[in-house]
Amino acid sequence: WFHTEGRYFYNPLNWDWRVIRQETIQDGEMGILISLTGEELPYGQFLARLDENGVPVSKGIVPGVLRPGRHAIHPSLFSLERRSPVTIPGGFKGVVTNLAGPLAEDPNQLLVPKGFRGVQEESLDPGTYFVNPYETRISLVDCRSQRFNLAENKYMGFPSKDGFWVSLVGIVEFRVHPERAAEVYVI
Repeated sequence: WFHTEGRYFYNPLNWDWRVIRQETIQDGEMGILISLTGEELPYGQFLARLDENGVPVSKGIVPGVLRPGRHAIHPSLFSLERRSPVTIPGGFKGVVTNLAGPLAEDPNQLLVPKGFRGVQEESLDPGTYFVNPYETRISLVDCRSQRFNLAENKYMGFPSKDGFWVSLVGIVEFRVHPERAAEVYVI
């Protein structure tokens, strides 16, 4: 049995107990649970299955994350891994790649609908996201205006008929359209 904090009365002749410290996840970090008990997963699967009481049925990475706070985690059932949440700064879009889930019907498409394995059609706006890095990968795409000066390092030029070097001044200014960030990332 595993109880959270509180008072419990059991006959000491029949029961033994030990006190386990609760795990504290600080602000600015998140926790990922790894199930240590249960049946082995089939080939190609890595996410653990839990029953309705939260007891692991299989070994592997537990879907979802633990937010900041105190959590009662049984050390014989789970291992805890601490990570930082993903922060998408202003001017960027977060391209979501789902690492777990069913495969899309058409394996040759660049972007898949939400919930399928692969690069998702929808991208994330700037902000902080608590996502399990084993379930979901978020890649940053810079959507700010960028400049490339071709004349800065004498990239553009040619010799004239009389042997003098003629340099051209050229500036290319570009940006990734935010609605097409996922497509640009894949291509």
